[in-house]
Amino acid sequence: MTDAPVDAQVVVLGAAGDLAVRHLVPAVARLAEHPVAPLRLRVVGVDVAPWTTQQYRLRARDVLQRASPRPSPLVVDEVVGRLDMVSADITRPGDVASLLAPLLGGRATVFYVALPPSLHLAALAAVGAVGPPPGSRIVFEKPFGHDGPSAARLTGAATRVVPERALYRVDHFLHHPISDRLVGLRHGPVALEPVWDRHHVESIEITWDETGLVGARAASYDTVGALRDMVQGHLLLLLALVTMELPAATDDASWRAARLEALRVLPTPGPAEVAGGTRRGRYAAGTGPGAARGYTEEPGVRPTRETETFVEVATTLRSARWRGVPVVLRAGKAMQTDVRRIRLRLAPTVPGAPAVVDVMPDRVLLDGVPWDGSVPADHLPPTARMLRDVVLGRSRHAVTDDEVGECWRVVDAIRSGWRRGSPALLEHPAGTSPP
Repeated sequence: MTDAPVDAQVVVLGAAGDLAVRHLVPAVARLAEHPVAPLRLRVVGVDVAPWTTQQYRLRARDVLQRASPRPSPLVVDEVVGRLDMVSADITRPGDVASLLAPLLGGRATVFYVALPPSLHLAALAAVGAVGPPPGSRIVFEKPFGHDGPSAARLTGAATRVVPERALYRVDHFLHHPISDRLVGLRHGPVALEPVWDRHHVESIEITWDETGLVGARAASYDTVGALRDMVQGHLLLLLALVTMELPAATDDASWRAARLEALRVLPTPGPAEVAGGTRRGRYAAGTGPGAARGYTEEPGVRPTRETETFVEVATTLRSARWRGVPVVLRAGKAMQTDVRRIRLRLAPTVPGAPAVVDVMPDRVLLDGVPWDGSVPADHLPPTARMLRDVVLGRSRHAVTDDEVGECWRVVDAIRSGWRRGSPALLEHPAGTSPP
């Protein structure tokens, strides 16, 4: 049985950006054709680019016709027909308000900020000038701020526009299939939860190695790097899902509180821990015919920034449940192989338990054997799932201000150590793993 479609309104600030078009527009289409609970979203784009509504619709139609899976022609027509575009400079809030407010009709609106962090405060000023109708929400994708203090300032500015409960800091890894499989494993019938602690688990590794290069993202990536791009949000939040106490209650607030507590007990690394427990590197030109160019050869990259494309962080947990268990978080671009995995190694003294548990986006392996336990089926891509949660007011996967602060606490300490020059930035040929 299919529910009646839910109508909602979304304003995308930065709508002409490549990622906004390639990810958000297909997500809107996937939600529109959901077989059980369809969402019918009207989207108003705002961008400094001089796009008309017609140009926006043509670009969106082209993206949808190339999408996989491709929406039906009827859905394409419906989605494209509900797109509008306003050309305005986000740094001129009065202009944005005068053009946008008449289109909203006083309806609750999701304001989706698809802009670089340098424009987040300007986006908030623009939304404030519009005067968000009651029930509106504001969405920020990571990174939220560029360090702890800037994140706190951004929260202060945002909560002057909407209440904290209407502020959605989203990290698509919390909507990623790997998160579903991890939670499904902990809740599942395989009975691993009783051995999910320091007495039975010898180590935890979270790896996100990618063979792809930074490519077209180079100019923006160069101001962020792998530590802030991958560890600050994605990998630390995955670690929280691994190590948190499963809450007795199933409400969103209890789930977020459990995740926060797991982050709070992570140690703050000092200079010695940073020097001895982290690695950073970047890929150089590959070797052989058709070899990839090095990171510093990408347009927009400033080599003197020493931006890392590879990072590894080793630490030891200190909570009562996990005290003394070593953890390694690792992510890199232009690596030898694609590896997206959460791995737990169990002590050999655990009778009947696997020695190695691997959680991956598409499967769970227990000692290399696929686990056939049930995981809640949700075939929507992460962006569509995130957008659905925001529209429906579900906050389990939204990151709280305190969670953001805890992630920055760890990452800011690492960056402070790196600024002292230790460890040195290593280089490795593209297509190989760092030494």
